[in-house]
Amino acid sequence: MLLSGVEGVDADKTLAVFVDPYTGKVEGALEQYGSTGALPLRTWIDELHRDLHLGEPGRLYSEFAASWLWVIAGGGLVLWFSRRRARRRLRGTSGRRRTLGLHGTVGAWAAAGFLFLSATGLTWSAYAGANIDELRTSLGQSTPSVSAGATGGEHAGHGAAAGAGGAADHGVGLDKVLAAARAEGLGDPVEIVPPADAGTAYVVKQVQRSWPTKQDSVAVDPATGEVTDTLRFADYPVLAKLTRWGIDLHTGILFGLANQIALMALALALILLVVWGYRMWWQRGRGSAFGRPVPRGAWQQVPPHVLVPLLAGVAVVGYFVPLLGIPLAAFLAVDVLLGEIAHRRAGGRTAAARTRPRAAEQAPVAEAAGVRSRKRPAARRGGGRSPVTEAAGARLLVRNRAPARGCRPRAARAGLVRQAPSPKSPASAEAIRRWGSASVWRPCRWRVRPSISRA
Repeated sequence: MLLSGVEGVDADKTLAVFVDPYTGKVEGALEQYGSTGALPLRTWIDELHRDLHLGEPGRLYSEFAASWLWVIAGGGLVLWFSRRRARRRLRGTSGRRRTLGLHGTVGAWAAAGFLFLSATGLTWSAYAGANIDELRTSLGQSTPSVSAGATGGEHAGHGAAAGAGGAADHGVGLDKVLAAARAEGLGDPVEIVPPADAGTAYVVKQVQRSWPTKQDSVAVDPATGEVTDTLRFADYPVLAKLTRWGIDLHTGILFGLANQIALMALALALILLVVWGYRMWWQRGRGSAFGRPVPRGAWQQVPPHVLVPLLAGVAVVGYFVPLLGIPLAAFLAVDVLLGEIAHRRAGGRTAAARTRPRAAEQAPVAEAAGVRSRKRPAARRGGGRSPVTEAAGARLLVRNRAPARGCRPRAARAGLVRQAPSPKSPASAEAIRRWGSASVWRPCRWRVRPSISRA
């Protein structure tokens, strides 16, 4: 028997009283949470999942995680399937590339489950859940409830005249109310809610959440024992049914043990993805690199007929899911600010470079770039003009100091260039361990482009 409104019991909980059906003796009482009969241990776990036992801040964090889970899962799918098939294989790989393959493969299989958990979790969250309820109400898809108004006419108030103790307080009593519900086809398990006052009726409703779902309910006049209203689960709107099934599937009730094993597999997959993500960061070189970011202004390359609907869709989703929209707006504002600061600094450096005297261009080649010359060692040692240029009355000026062919911009700045390795070299093994590739890096020789100008 479940009792609500008991002194000392939280408003969102009920008191479960255990009664021996043969002797009528009360064996004990425990607080329970929700409509599934969750006793103290499960209640503690449910509250940990809901708000981390931190109250409102914890509940906001939980909704924040649910709001971004589907975005991260969708982005991972895009990144994984945009890679070439040959780079997605696991066999014959090692190091960071193998970790990336495990991360992507498990994530691709689990992404559908993550999208489902995010969508169903948001339906009963604090802010996104309220917006979803308003949207369903405006569409006529809200969850209906049986009318508990007593319609017994002049007999409607008889049940309340008996006082405040025993079954007689509510008219015909629980046995006749249960018999009336049985006559309407309501089987076990059922929940009986007594009348709240003289103008309301008993409400008997089925509470089976496992498949097949039993959610029918009836209202029974406490004075006459007649059924005054009936509501069938089959008459629920489509979105109301989907919400009910989604929540029960999310909590592992709808399909019993198989449902719970699938949820455990999803939880394990999520833990592994987090661990592999940090491992890839560690194998990349720990704090030295965080991956290649998308350059600022890349969105300007998106065609307008794609960009405008995309921005409109993001704005709508951000409105209905505020813990996605607000952090996203804050991130964009910070990114724009950092981009503006970087742009101004770059402009200042460019202006300073333009006004700086070009002393390097006035120096000999040997002093400006240290060009090696086998025929004229004097020039390499800084001997000023070579005999050839001195005789011609010309000065050799360095116009550009560029990296050798094959150097990438990043590698060039570090003085490195990629080359084909020796499979047995220690450098190749180190490169495979750090970058998942057999390529190694060697010092980059700078190519000096000289030009002759008349003195």
